[in-house]
Amino acid sequence: MKKIRGTFLSIPVLLLANAPALWKLIDINPMLKTLIIILLALYTLVFMFKSHGRKGSHGKIRRLDSGAFVLGCGVLQSVIQLIIVIVLCFTKLNGWRLLANALCAYAITTLLCLSGIVRIAASARQVKILWYVILLFTWYIPLVNCIVFRKFYKAARSEYYFEQAKLDLDAARKENEICKTKYPILMVHGIFFRDWQVINYWGRVPNELIKNGAEVYYGKQQSANKVSVSATEVAERIKEVIAETGAEKVNIIAHSKGGLDSRYAISHLGMDKYVATLTTINTPHYGCKFVDMLLGKIPESI
Repeated sequence: MKKIRGTFLSIPVLLLANAPALWKLIDINPMLKTLIIILLALYTLVFMFKSHGRKGSHGKIRRLDSGAFVLGCGVLQSVIQLIIVIVLCFTKLNGWRLLANALCAYAITTLLCLSGIVRIAASARQVKILWYVILLFTWYIPLVNCIVFRKFYKAARSEYYFEQAKLDLDAARKENEICKTKYPILMVHGIFFRDWQVINYWGRVPNELIKNGAEVYYGKQQSANKVSVSATEVAERIKEVIAETGAEKVNIIAHSKGGLDSRYAISHLGMDKYVATLTTINTPHYGCKFVDMLLGKIPESI
């Protein structure tokens, strides 16, 4: 349905792309022709920069949808334009006008595609950097650029459907609070990070948990210290969360060395009575063979 809508909406853009040929083939007042071309040009600008994304969608998702829509229209128009060029060769148009029409069509179609590409680049996560490099060297090559544009379109459309389905699912289950737990969640990060840095160590995970009913807190330990030292900070943090929330215990989700810090706090610092569950992700519970090998080779002084 969206392809049909895009085809109809981009017809004025297609007419503008073939303005040099239409000027010669349509026998009407030159002033009227000029007015029509100006109106078509204004429509084309609006079409290129208007957001065609699904209303009510998240800003990034809407840009992704809009970019894929505009790019899809550009790719479809490229195919139609190729047919038009072939047909025009059998008309009364002379060579220079055919060339002018081809250049005009090429410029407008390319601008239409690049307009979609810019929105996709600003929103997409699934388009690999290699395709941006390929695009840099092929966007001006007819037919070849259509193949690259098509790749961008498919990647953007696939990501849009996935992200929109996730948003729809979140909206549908929001009232169910499927991530709500009896006790608050304490997220304990890995080595060489501090929770008050600008970048969230856990990415989008905390927000997704909160949106679905969870109560989330952070460990805030200085994880580059020895396990015993970091564990002391985790233990203090557990007490702070319990005091703040009034809960009897916490659920801990820990990554990497944060799992070792949490285990030490539970088994050596008396936190077992305050921790309901401990979930560890990529924690080296059995040590690290690479570190053992390294320490066996480097001088003792180092």
